[in-house]
Amino acid sequence: MLRNYIILAFRHLKRKKGFAFINIAGMGVSLTVVLVILQYVVQETSYDSFHERLDRTYRVVSTVTQAGKESAANPGSQAPLSVAVAAQVPEIETYVRFDRIDYTNVSLTNKSEATPRQVFQGNFYIVDSTFFDVLSFDLISGDKRSALTKPENMVVTESVAKKLFGNQDPMGREIEMGNNWGKYAFQVSGVMKDPPFNSHLSPQVLIPLTFYDKINVKINDWENSYLGSYVVLNSPQSIDRVASAYNSIYQEHRPESEKNQGVDYEYSLQPMADVYLHSSFEFESAKTGNFTYVVFISIVGALVLIISWVNYVNLATAQSVERAREVGIRKVFGSLKRQLISQFLFESMLINAISVVLALTLAQSLLGRIGNWTGIEIHSTLIAEPLFWVCVVLFWLTASFFAGFYPAFILSGYRPSRVLGGRFKSDSKGVFLRRSLVIFQFAVSALLIAGTITVYRQISYMRSQDLGININDVVVLKSPPSALSSVEFNKKVNYFKTELLRNPQFAAMTTASTMPGHKIGWTSTKVRRKGEAEGEGASFSLIACDKDYLKALSISLMAGEFFQGHEQPWVTGEIVINKRAAEMLGYQSPEEALYQHLACPVFGGADLRIIGVTDDYHHQALQSSIEPVIYVLSNWSNYYLVKLNLKGTAEEKTTALAPVLSSLESSWKEAFPESTFDYSFLDEQFNQQYKADQQFGALFTLFSAFAIFIGCMGLFGLASYTLYQKTKEIGIRKVLGARYGDIMVLVSKEFLLLVLMGNLVAIPAGWWLVSNWLEGYAYRIEIGWWFVAIPVASLLVLTFLTILFQVLKAVRLNPVESLRYE
Repeated sequence: MLRNYIILAFRHLKRKKGFAFINIAGMGVSLTVVLVILQYVVQETSYDSFHERLDRTYRVVSTVTQAGKESAANPGSQAPLSVAVAAQVPEIETYVRFDRIDYTNVSLTNKSEATPRQVFQGNFYIVDSTFFDVLSFDLISGDKRSALTKPENMVVTESVAKKLFGNQDPMGREIEMGNNWGKYAFQVSGVMKDPPFNSHLSPQVLIPLTFYDKINVKINDWENSYLGSYVVLNSPQSIDRVASAYNSIYQEHRPESEKNQGVDYEYSLQPMADVYLHSSFEFESAKTGNFTYVVFISIVGALVLIISWVNYVNLATAQSVERAREVGIRKVFGSLKRQLISQFLFESMLINAISVVLALTLAQSLLGRIGNWTGIEIHSTLIAEPLFWVCVVLFWLTASFFAGFYPAFILSGYRPSRVLGGRFKSDSKGVFLRRSLVIFQFAVSALLIAGTITVYRQISYMRSQDLGININDVVVLKSPPSALSSVEFNKKVNYFKTELLRNPQFAAMTTASTMPGHKIGWTSTKVRRKGEAEGEGASFSLIACDKDYLKALSISLMAGEFFQGHEQPWVTGEIVINKRAAEMLGYQSPEEALYQHLACPVFGGADLRIIGVTDDYHHQALQSSIEPVIYVLSNWSNYYLVKLNLKGTAEEKTTALAPVLSSLESSWKEAFPESTFDYSFLDEQFNQQYKADQQFGALFTLFSAFAIFIGCMGLFGLASYTLYQKTKEIGIRKVLGARYGDIMVLVSKEFLLLVLMGNLVAIPAGWWLVSNWLEGYAYRIEIGWWFVAIPVASLLVLTFLTILFQVLKAVRLNPVESLRYE
């Protein structure tokens, strides 16, 4: 019997090559897309799954309240809090606190060689000695229990060890750490395996928290210290009790200064498994994804698969008249209904099996290329999982059943007398089903087109807006590691700047604690006008810079001056604010704000006087609104921003760039001979903020294009069969004098009407979806006429082009051929 099913299935596929190709190719391509999306979704949802205690590990999250007004939540707590809670709450098995200090411009130097190797190093963490008890990062060398017990200990990853020591054994070797605090000697006590790609934390260097004691930083101070914390509970059911303990113990130790200022904290615990996809904190120290993007891409994958099934069912119903005759003849010769059902289901299984094999092959090839197309690296991990293959088999069986349901159970039920007696026509229910499915396909296609256009218009809008600054032709240099209080170092910085600006190739240079494109990490709560109650005020961002900050970035000064000839603000109390800050403080104009006095907790009781007001600019991408900013004159500089004096066209600037950078490097090496010359361009750094949106847009567009292509394939097959059924009608109309245009309108109008009906369904749903998505942007496009017109016009054109070949073929057919046997 099985042999008979195989012969009949292949015979049918051979007889209907076009439809077989459309079904297999459509299903194969759709399954390829689904497999790639599945791998992407699994990758995004697998973050931190390698941690052995993931289900019992939680991150401490705090929400600050100021004068009764709740502000954004942030990951972290007062440094002594986790220690105090763990000592009193037995439900806490262990904990780890950490502080990421990338903001201090950390460098590592191997001085044991004739030519010292120095690298600037990010992902630098100061942690408790319990780090490896909480987090399952593997040590290649060293002992997890003792690797972080001494202040001079340092654990580095394989890649960092390779940079510093090459192929030599790094264990016990000395490394000099330099940053804005000074220079300190450490000894390698462990080498850690590089963190896996699916880790939200990617530490490259670890040193013990006890190091802070060595440099007289009081980490046990309830008032001035703030660290990230992870806790491991003995049971997930303990989460409410532990969170309550954090809040009650904090209240016991709440500093008087916070009580006086009306500042309060509320603590909660966030499951570590939720950190990557469900975190949008203002000061996030870890890598995060976007759950919304994962959902949208998953929906596209589901729609692609449904479209391919719709194609299969549509073509099956379109062929119902012809297959019905086959059913009638086979029943006359004694075939039972269950045998016919088995035959049709076997055909579906065969088509789906070929499609699955095709998809597995294409998916492996596509995964290797998708990174080049979208910028998203998708790792192929599923194929090695036994559960994946079980799911593939289950999916194949399920897909075969649903795709083959209609021909198996509907066609097999036709009566031979009706089918073979000449009274059988295409079932009206089948026609309705087919039209409904085509409308669904067009609705999905319209939705995907509208979504793709919206994503790209929003990204284009953000990148084309006036930032209020000029980030072009600006080189970013990381400040050399050295104590910022060092008089000698500050002399070197001034020398570097003075010598650099003697060269006409450089227009300006500024030093700053941050740079456009980076979150401003220095903030102060309770900034208020002098004389207002202590409980009043708002949160402001602070930028430490020199007097050339505005000149280097072309920021407009609206009133007053910008530190010309002034000293540091904690000496003189002079500050500059931006327009947004002036508005938040209640001043009606920049001029009104001049020479007014402020109180700011960061500067203690210092009396701050506003000497200037700058225009607003976008320090971050347009996802975020403009923040109120206070500028202070300071030696604290994480970055040097050098404005190049390049003129001419883009091509001329590119040609002139190499000698300018060479001059810059020479000046750098003269001033800072021990520091590596490492540069980047400000515009490129700033545009990195749009990377996630661009990647999502590229991925969404790619898979949407696949979905529309698969839909067009199905439409082509359906149009072909529909026109085949109308062959005699077209022949008669031509005999009676119908023109080509009349016939084209006749056969095209049904499909074009279905396009309009599909758009009618899709546009309201799409409008609601993209409106909600755009709510996440502080500056966003307005949804206009294009949202309706472009999907409608695109689908009308695509539909017409898809069926055009078949229509022309039918129109040009000689009536003699189509009516020969009538």
